[in-house]
Amino acid sequence: MTTNDPEKIKVYSDGYDGHCLRALAYFAGDMPDIELCPEDAQAYVAMIDEKEVYFHSDEVIHYMGKQITGQELNDLIN
Repeated sequence: MTTNDPEKIKVYSDGYDGHCLRALAYFAGDMPDIELCPEDAQAYVAMIDEKEVYFHSDEVIHYMGKQITGQELNDLIN
């Protein structure tokens, strides 16, 4: 943070955990179940049925018997 590097600051200001991001960068081959959000998509987190759910705007999600995009889900819950 003391470097005033905007990319480092963005990690914290956007609510990410820098340690987790670095671990993924170094050991992505050991974490095949981790998906990165597409470059042009928006990432979201929501509490659904008392569980944190992570999704992105382009992702197709099954919610309440329907298939909707992440953006549509975000619009519904916010």
